[in-house]
Amino acid sequence: MVSQAFGHSLAPTYGTNFSRGINFGNAGCTASFPASFVVPPQGRNPFALEIRIGEYRRVQKLVQSFLSCFILGGNDFNNYNLFYYSNQTAIEQILVPNILGVIKEGIQKLIKYGAMNFLIWGLTAQGCASINLAQATSLPFTTAGDYDQLGCSKRYNNPSIYYNQKLMDLVDEFRANYTD
Repeated sequence: MVSQAFGHSLAPTYGTNFSRGINFGNAGCTASFPASFVVPPQGRNPFALEIRIGEYRRVQKLVQSFLSCFILGGNDFNNYNLFYYSNQTAIEQILVPNILGVIKEGIQKLIKYGAMNFLIWGLTAQGCASINLAQATSLPFTTAGDYDQLGCSKRYNNPSIYYNQKLMDLVDEFRANYTD
């Protein structure tokens, strides 16, 4: 863990001592509620951004000066890997605007509730993940041109690149509008 490498302990996931921070970490989190997805996944995700904002509000007086770190967007993509990764138009016109709209609204709420410092980062190179490489090589008509210079699938990387570019536009918008 990065915090441990710098000599800090991890924020506890349970308990009442919040002097070192509060850990809202959840596996499988999404920005959106599954009901808002174009093709809702099976099951219910109790860890959408809106749920975590509610958790933040319950302890906001304790954490206003802390760094607020929300990892968002990746699991929204993971719900539809092959459907969206094979349809660049759906990615650009439906998926990315939906995810970024939820993230923008969520960050605006957190600012309204007193959060001041945010760490926002984008998606990793999805086309380099072994599961996506395996899926990409099993698709019909796959050629050497479908891979970048590192051997990663462009089909999976291009949506990540597009999302990250649009996320940076959103970060720039926040920087321009919230200078404190």
